Amino acid sequence: MKAFRAGLVELGWVEGGTHVLEVRWADKEPAEAAFPRFAAEFVKLGADVIVSVTAQGLSEAKRASATVPLVMASSNYPVERGLISSLTRPGGNITGLATFTSDLR
Repeated sequence: MKAFRAGLVELGWVEGGTHVLEVRWADKEPAEAAFPRFAAEFVKLGADVIVSVTAQGLSEAKRASATVPLVMASSNYPVERGLISSLTRPGGNITGLATFTSDLR
């Protein structure tokens, strides 16, 4: 979050001035309960964009809205998870960074 906020400042964005940043953490309840609620809250708040650092959070945001732009801060195998159609043409309202890792032996 510190780097994300710093990046926004470098771009000239002023928190509380040019934008409002709503942050949610699922540290006190199971993600299965928290993420659908978070996604619904963001849509109800009228979010202009939703950024997720987890595939599960992104999946719930995708379920909650087909129009709010969704950004994958980092997602493992988004095509295989059904989040996007392809890496070159993700389709829908999702864009961002896809990562791939291989098993270490």
